[in-house]
Amino acid sequence: METLMKTRFCRFTFSAIASALVLAVACGPASAKSESLEHVTIGQTSIGYHSLLINVAKDQKLFKKHGFDAKVVVLNGDAGTIPALVSGSVEFAMSTSTPLLVANKKGGNLLAIAPIAAFPEQIVMAGKVASAKGISGKTSIQDKVKSLKGLNIGILDVGGGLQYTLYSVLDKYGMKHQDVNLVAIKPYSSMISALRAGRVAAIAPVVPWGNFFVDEYHGVMIANVWGGEVPGLEGQMFEFMEVRRGWADKHPDAVERMQAVFKDAMDYVHKNPQGAVKVAQKLMPKIPEKVLEEGLDGGKGYPTTTTISKAMFEQMQRFAKLSGQDTSSVTYEGTVWHRPAHH
Repeated sequence: METLMKTRFCRFTFSAIASALVLAVACGPASAKSESLEHVTIGQTSIGYHSLLINVAKDQKLFKKHGFDAKVVVLNGDAGTIPALVSGSVEFAMSTSTPLLVANKKGGNLLAIAPIAAFPEQIVMAGKVASAKGISGKTSIQDKVKSLKGLNIGILDVGGGLQYTLYSVLDKYGMKHQDVNLVAIKPYSSMISALRAGRVAAIAPVVPWGNFFVDEYHGVMIANVWGGEVPGLEGQMFEFMEVRRGWADKHPDAVERMQAVFKDAMDYVHKNPQGAVKVAQKLMPKIPEKVLEEGLDGGKGYPTTTTISKAMFEQMQRFAKLSGQDTSSVTYEGTVWHRPAHH
């Protein structure tokens, strides 16, 4: 009897060990792989082509490829992403260049790690308002911009990059900032609704929302900054991915890997623009494919490298000055991330 019990016990023990080994082999590598991914949160300002590289990276699993378990959160403009990054609520975030420089002037200690898009703004006027003012798509851009005088214009957030872009366009054509009344409206779908309902006479959204209103609701494009219509702003990088200095100093390898994520995303958009449009369709399903293709324009508004040169930084400074912000005390070394030499 004792021998029988020992035999059964040995069989049970062997079976349990074997099962445990099988389970370890089946689950071990997957668990290790999951645990090896670094958890980060990325702040996105809004949905549009200015933030497409983030969404391409997510759709194409580029974050995972470079060792990240990334959570993307939309924080409603620079007014949301900059404070979140400064406070440590997110590890990475995007913003336009002027709010970045203004934040650093105030001691924000933020570092740009990659450009992600050129100036994305499109200023659009309701068709009825344009008709009453004698404005059409064939009108000179100078006269179109001047027709904005006295109007209520919808923007995403006060103090954000789109406001500064609008101001620089007004400056370019001899107008004053107080010549227009700004109305903060978010998200962009609500901005479109407000323009259709006549609550504002014009809007200044990111691409492709301006294209959408022109094509679907007979609006008039006043200034397509994204399309290079405003001299001095064409082709310049305006949207950047950023990190907090204190976090970057402790995680230089993670910063480099995040740069690799965005380099891969840039390559994807340039080599596969139709695939980029498909990603955009998932984000903005109400916008027709032809409008998305028109807005993407082959990916011309996206960089090809994560490098932020001194010349690019000087462009950022010049634009901040055009926007009425003195950020001359902010330096290139204090704003652009470079891997510490001792790492």
